[in-house]
Amino acid sequence: MFHYEKVTSDFKDLKSFKKLYHSAFPACERRSLSPLLAGEVDGSDMFAFYDDDVFCGLACLLTVGSITHIIYIAICEELRSRHYGSAAITEIRCMYPQNTIIADLEADNETAKNHEQRQSRIRFYKNNGFEKTSIAYRWCHENYVIYALGEMITENEFDNFWKYYYDGKGQN
Repeated sequence: MFHYEKVTSDFKDLKSFKKLYHSAFPACERRSLSPLLAGEVDGSDMFAFYDDDVFCGLACLLTVGSITHIIYIAICEELRSRHYGSAAITEIRCMYPQNTIIADLEADNETAKNHEQRQSRIRFYKNNGFEKTSIAYRWCHENYVIYALGEMITENEFDNFWKYYYDGKGQN
């Protein structure tokens, strides 16, 4: 049965969690997990997903008000294409039923080396109910677009979301 467990500094599968985190995301996109594991970031949650006792994937989320941002989500490479990603999105939606769930996706770019991967990722999110917003930005030499599940958000709401953390209010 598919389920999730909250991840903390004493999490039983922390080694598997960290291994997937480091293999699934480029170094320039990764941040230290230590503040999240220590509970130092207000509104942060980390989850591990399981099929019975098999570790399947992870999600790192930040929530401010009615917006929950999927910062990282990944399924173990050998378990992809088995609908675990969709199951993880369903679990996140159930955990935050009143919130708009947002995700940053690399902008579709036909000249990008990973163009097919980008299109696949966009299809995945669209198939799970996400809609493209008008919010776009550049980070780590890459263009991103925000996709939302639930109510659409404005650029001002997105900016205020990050302002909460950059102004230091999101630190415990």
